[in-house]
Amino acid sequence: MKYICLLTPHAPPEHGLSKGLISLDQNTDVVIHHVHLKDGPALGDDNLDRALWAARVVACAKQAEKAGAHAIIINSMLDPGLDETRMAVKIPVLGIGVTSMNVAASFGQKFSFISDEYRDQSSLENYTRACGFHDRIASSRFVKIPHSVGNNNFNPSSPEIQTIENLYDYLAAEAHAAITEDNASALILNNSGFLGTKSHILKYLAARTIYSVPVIDAMTTTIDLLANTAFEAKL
Repeated sequence: MKYICLLTPHAPPEHGLSKGLISLDQNTDVVIHHVHLKDGPALGDDNLDRALWAARVVACAKQAEKAGAHAIIINSMLDPGLDETRMAVKIPVLGIGVTSMNVAASFGQKFSFISDEYRDQSSLENYTRACGFHDRIASSRFVKIPHSVGNNNFNPSSPEIQTIENLYDYLAAEAHAAITEDNASALILNNSGFLGTKSHILKYLAARTIYSVPVIDAMTTTIDLLANTAFEAKL
């Protein structure tokens, strides 16, 4: 049995991720423990804020390693503290941001981000540039989603979004537009609070005869990569 510690910086308390993760480690040899790092500064381009988050991520990663974790995943598209954590622990450390971009880039020339409005678009673009993928961005599309929305806690404040299925339709429509209008050859979903989005988008695209564009859920793709490569290599 392998134990992954998933560190999520700056997630709201009502985030639907923890309950949604239960389905990810069923019937597998991987157990996922979610650590929610809350009550910190906004995670953006400010160097001080990023340094503060990096320190917290490193501290939690060290604790997880002592508790027996076999790997760490930093569950933020900005990967705060990724380099620092890799220097601080002796187990594999992956960030969902750079991991998903590497996977997306392997599928084609351009990829698009699909997310909610709460994400800091300029910070994500700047981080993409720092990772060397800025020229691979086809677009960054989002739907205005109240941050209280989650897999198990849906409380919409937008009159256009009244059900979680309705929300999925809006995200799927943006994914379709990224392909047909922005010429994206891969899609990255960068909101881990909506674990059912990928399957809905794939069905939406298939209904419109689009089968060849991969849809990459940043968090679950990173988990799968660890489970199917690093762990198999007995790292």
